[in-house]
Amino acid sequence: KGVVLLGPPAVEALSLDKSPEAIAKVWRIVGSPVGAALFRFARRKPFLASFSKKNLFADPALVDDDYLDVCAAGAADAATRHAVFSFVAGTWRQDYRPLLAALATPTLVLS
Repeated sequence: KGVVLLGPPAVEALSLDKSPEAIAKVWRIVGSPVGAALFRFARRKPFLASFSKKNLFADPALVDDDYLDVCAAGAADAATRHAVFSFVAGTWRQDYRPLLAALATPTLVLS
């Protein structure tokens, strides 16, 4: 038995530390009225389509209306912005390599 970690994020992103100061700086911006405006812009279907095609799908042709409807429905609630802002701020960015190396369970990382 083992574990398979499948990304995004790319394995390279799992080895980058982001300082608390850098996270706080981004969080101040996204938590401001500017951030609220950016979220309203980013939850529009044209932006969701463009972002998904460029960053999330290996085959951009797979970004279809059904997928975009799910994304738009999830983003309709403004409270979801906190998860998006947390990701953008990089709160998850740490060097996970020591943790991954210490796993006793066989682990395959695919990114």
